[in-house]
Amino acid sequence: MDVAPEIKDGRTMLPFRWIAQALGASVEWDEATQTVTVKL
Repeated sequence: MDVAPEIKDGRTMLPFRWIAQALGASVEWDEATQTVTVKL
């Protein structure tokens, strides 16, 4: 993980990509439309 977890308002925030990939999903970023696609 290239970004440290952050605690905000009593909740632990983790990067979405890290969580998705840990669960076996692939994550793609489309710069042109600025959208994220998650494939399980």
